[in-house]
Amino acid sequence: MDKPRMPVVSSNVANKIMRVRLLERRVAGFGGLRNWLFDCGLGWFVDILDSEKLGMYQLVSLTMNQLKEMVLVALGPQRKLIHAIDRLSRPPQFEMVS
Repeated sequence: MDKPRMPVVSSNVANKIMRVRLLERRVAGFGGLRNWLFDCGLGWFVDILDSEKLGMYQLVSLTMNQLKEMVLVALGPQRKLIHAIDRLSRPPQFEMVS
């Protein structure tokens, strides 16, 4: 039996809403955003994200420039955070096979 497929979403807003819902569900599986960040080795971003009061929609929309304005850290950890958020909020059919 085939797995049900998610509909193709053409609207940018609808796409972000779908990604937010996926991120919320997957982060909940780790026991919340704080636990997920620590699990990824990005625990020191917890205080920064808390102070900025970012919600899941803002996390999914976060850009390198926005992150750079919030934090004075090396580029590597910023990229790791952006990549981790992207991987966790990406629908399964878009995941690359390595």
